[in-house]
Amino acid sequence: MSKLKLSYRQVVVLREMQQLSVKETSLVLNWSENKVKMTLSRALKKLEEILLKQGGEKSEQIR
Repeated sequence: MSKLKLSYRQVVVLREMQQLSVKETSLVLNWSENKVKMTLSRALKKLEEILLKQGGEKSEQIR
């Protein structure tokens, strides 16, 4: 996770680890709901790329 940029880390932590809704995450980060969704999508894709470079197997779905 430390290899992700800050905005990606923030949205992954809030959505995936703290299980906040898109609406709750948007309020915490002061972002639109669409920005939360798009940033999470990009963050998960980037995280998968990082894990694959470290020798992991490609997952059908990272979430």
